[in-house]
Amino acid sequence: MPKTKSPPLAIGTPVTINIAQGLSVARGVVTAAEHDEGWLYRIDVTGGDDCQTHRNSKGELWVCDFEVTPEEATPAAETTTRMPYTVEVVSDLLVVLDEDGNGCDAYGLHSLHKAKQQLRRWQDEYTFDYAEALQSVSAFFTNR
Repeated sequence: MPKTKSPPLAIGTPVTINIAQGLSVARGVVTAAEHDEGWLYRIDVTGGDDCQTHRNSKGELWVCDFEVTPEEATPAAETTTRMPYTVEVVSDLLVVLDEDGNGCDAYGLHSLHKAKQQLRRWQDEYTFDYAEALQSVSAFFTNR
């Protein structure tokens, strides 16, 4: 009986990355998955080592399934709690909104790479759903 492939981690899953048993350790978010004799995940690094020496010529970080561990799921009690901030794409701007919908910060969208860098910077200052914000920014540049 042929062995079936196990399903990949979902896009947007926060993970801990451990490349080559501690050579590079970081946190990130799964942005793509491919199967090639095992699952490979493209990771957007959000903290820790930037894993620069492990990136391909396009600057993408792809890691094997055994090098990523999903971060602990949010306890059920916390899933109903609303994040204090949201990040949305408005026209050609990436905007941080507070609980009341007031704009707190903004960034002009010129490139996907720079927008991702800005999201990482905002993580130090604001509490928001990074995976959701990354998906909105990626969709903006895909649909341009």
